Amino acid sequence: MVVATALGMIVRPTRADLWTYVGAMALLLAIGAVGAALRLRLDLGPGGQIVPERLLEGAPLMAPLLFSNMGIVALLPEYEAADAATE
Repeated sequence: MVVATALGMIVRPTRADLWTYVGAMALLLAIGAVGAALRLRLDLGPGGQIVPERLLEGAPLMAPLLFSNMGIVALLPEYEAADAATE
């Protein structure tokens, strides 16, 4: 969240500053999705079978999605600002 903090300290952010912020948040979304897919792949049994014990005792599947949640929450103010600018 270094990018969000830096953007908050800028009095008048430029277009490049906003694109850097949006890019960093998009990376958070992508990292969360890739992490969830990798954890699911790790938790599945041989041949891609669902093994309930691995899902319960293995790596937590929802943990990487926290990155995606942070990215979505951080992008909401940008969406509202863009929507207000078009009105």
